[in-house]
Amino acid sequence: MDRNEKYICAFPGRRDSYQVPFALEEAGVLESFITDFYSKDFILGMARFLPCRLAESINGRHCDGIMNKNVRSQPGAFLASQIFKGSAQSRFFRGAKYARTLSLAAAKMAKARKSSLLLYSSYAYEAFLTSFSHTPKRVLFQYHPHYDYEREIYKQYAPTSVVESASSVLKGHPELLKPLTDAWQHSDLILCASTFTKQSLIWAGADENICRVIPYGCDFAPLNSFDLPADDCFQAIFVGSGITRKGLDCLLKAWKHVSFQGPKKLVVICRGIAPEIRKQMGDTPDVVLLPGVLNQELISLYSRSHLFVMPSLIEGFGQVYLEALACGCPVLGTANTVLPDLGNESNGIFMVPPGDWEQLSVKLSHLASTLTKSHSNIRIAARKLALQFTWKRFRDGVINSIT
Repeated sequence: MDRNEKYICAFPGRRDSYQVPFALEEAGVLESFITDFYSKDFILGMARFLPCRLAESINGRHCDGIMNKNVRSQPGAFLASQIFKGSAQSRFFRGAKYARTLSLAAAKMAKARKSSLLLYSSYAYEAFLTSFSHTPKRVLFQYHPHYDYEREIYKQYAPTSVVESASSVLKGHPELLKPLTDAWQHSDLILCASTFTKQSLIWAGADENICRVIPYGCDFAPLNSFDLPADDCFQAIFVGSGITRKGLDCLLKAWKHVSFQGPKKLVVICRGIAPEIRKQMGDTPDVVLLPGVLNQELISLYSRSHLFVMPSLIEGFGQVYLEALACGCPVLGTANTVLPDLGNESNGIFMVPPGDWEQLSVKLSHLASTLTKSHSNIRIAARKLALQFTWKRFRDGVINSIT
């Protein structure tokens, strides 16, 4: 790698645990990381005096592998997003406008520093179209499948659902949607976390030869922190947003028809739930809703559950699958995720067709019977598989791809 070639990276939030800018920093090629809010020394010091959940959130907005001097925060935009949340529609409009601001900030710094760009897909378009006095490399990290492809998936599997996605909300506003759908057209290289995401870009017209798949990694709990599921009650767990895309409505319908000789419980960890799905949950027996848990509690719930299930219609990756596997919990999902990239049933990875609640119910019934009778071997295999997908492996993949 040319160590004189430095990169500007930009995205809000703590996407992918900051591993992309960490990879650049680790390789000595991070010029600057631009984000909305990032916890530096003073804020981290204050966090220890705050309630556990708030402290965990603040500590999560930091990565020890990135030097503070290389991070540029835009706290005003972060505060506005937290205070004025509004409806889903207003969030998408505000998000699209902030994406332009962040992209232009990245372009401005790349111009000043004569740097290359490694930008996340929602925050790349304006920067990639900018005229530079130098020739920057334009690397796109496509974290979500192409939005037009997402819309086609909804048409196929959930045509009557209320879709709260950028592709639907911004459909009548091409000036806001175009940056989300067309950034790949101006990229020299495209990085994706799953083959499914890559396939969505090829469907849209991207050159397969410039697309690289680099699966995410995950943090691993120590082995001595694991509990085991009880054999007398089948427990499944769902972690994610309460929306159609995550398949929660399909899961709840299937759960009503699960056949099992004994008690069963579905634990749903979900902060936001669409109104129609919340009503459906109220009509579904043996469901426990937890609006949010701390990380250690989540690890315990994964390890005490026989199965993690999230039958998503579409996922750029699905980090929770890997988190569950790392805790020894087998997973059930669909092929419209990273699961085909990770392994198969011998590794504790099970799949059903997206949107098919009947087949999901059959599979759940089968797994309820088998996983409560004998689960030690499959849990060992799941943990062993997850251990292969380290964040170090992901970071190395990013750097090897851009060289």
